[in-house]
Amino acid sequence: MSSRTSCGWSLGCGLFVLVVLALPSAPCANAGLLGLTEGTPDIDASFISIKYTYKASTQQGNFSATGFADSLNLVGPGASPGSAGRPKITKASGKGYGQFALDLVLDLRSGVVPSSGSLTITGDIPALGIYGSSSSQLATLLSGQATAFGYSTSGSEFTEFDFLFTVTTDGTGKFGVGSSVGG
Repeated sequence: MSSRTSCGWSLGCGLFVLVVLALPSAPCANAGLLGLTEGTPDIDASFISIKYTYKASTQQGNFSATGFADSLNLVGPGASPGSAGRPKITKASGKGYGQFALDLVLDLRSGVVPSSGSLTITGDIPALGIYGSSSSQLATLLSGQATAFGYSTSGSEFTEFDFLFTVTTDGTGKFGVGSSVGG
């Protein structure tokens, strides 16, 4: 799946982030993407901020990605953001974008396995009648627990990453609680 911008990504049945991160001086022999492909439903996101810290004493790394959740793609490639097939995700005010946060603890002792981690996407989707509980509280559109993480590198830098998670909250009604979703 291609990104919309160099800092954009899509979440759903596939996620590929085109960002560059420095890798720790940790074993990378088991690096590799999970082989996910784009599908629907899909949540588009942009303006990603990523942090990675590696702790050599535990051989674990804290991986965090945050940014804007832009739109819910219900029909696949070609749908314009804001159209019926790709409604916008907004803040409670109706202006701006929703938010996403991915936080993982990666265990490098047995490959790059999330020993814990979560994904949370919040926002309102006025076109679908999805709103938070108040004007300052965004709806939880999707949340889940991470189950797998993959990445590719160029030298000592991340070039792409993807992950799998089990859905624990589905405020859109499109993903299914308990289903395994790639991001």
